Amino acid sequence: FERHMLQQVESMAVALRVEHDGAVAALVSEREANQQLRQEVARLKSEMEDRPRLISCGQARQLGHRLCDLRPMGVTCMEAKAGGYAAEEVKAAGYSCVEAKWAGYTCGEARQAGWTYLSELKQAGYVEGLKQAGYTCVEAKQAGYTCDEVRQAAYTCEEARTAGYTCAEAKLGRYTCAEVRQAGYTCAAAKKAGYKCEEARLAGYTCAEAKKAGFTPHDCSKGGFSYSDGMACGYGKIMDCWNGTRTQMNGFPIPDEW
Repeated sequence: FERHMLQQVESMAVALRVEHDGAVAALVSEREANQQLRQEVARLKSEMEDRPRLISCGQARQLGHRLCDLRPMGVTCMEAKAGGYAAEEVKAAGYSCVEAKWAGYTCGEARQAGWTYLSELKQAGYVEGLKQAGYTCVEAKQAGYTCDEVRQAAYTCEEARTAGYTCAEAKLGRYTCAEVRQAGYTCAAAKKAGYKCEEARLAGYTCAEAKKAGFTPHDCSKGGFSYSDGMACGYGKIMDCWNGTRTQMNGFPIPDEW
């Protein structure tokens, strides 16, 4: 029995020794691995410190890097603009006209870069700078720009009229009645577009033009024309018709000529 117990104790001792040796070996292996990892980190850090750092897109441009090489790395069009790259380089690198617009390139720069179709520029949102870039108001209208947009683009009301915009479109485009008159629209067109008689008078239309356009004596009176203006252009002599207090006689509307 004692011999049997001794054998068991010896077996347990051997097992413990093997387990201990394995743990020691694993610990040594882990330490060696950690040491190798630290050495690799130190090596990579040293390599990075030796390499020139590109702080900005502008510095990349100064070092001669092409934008077409930077774009695949995630450089945005806005960063390219801030870095000093020209619109031509932006287009050559594959950025869209929309990206160029939002990056801050002007309409003239976009056209010079090669985005020459007004449909492209309109889709990108270009309005201001169209005239300065060399496009006519006729071209702008053909491209689908509204009268309000051509006004924002600095085209005159006369240019808008020549391009084919109606007087109603000019009013929606926020041209003044004075601009409408200077552009050559008639007083009748101005009235139809929604301009009031007072606006017509202030714009320079005469009472005779207002009468021909269809404004009533009372409209002209409220618009600031005098009674003598009305009489001179052919309105009737009944003061009540002029001031609007009388619109009928014997149940019938009083003609403007009265």
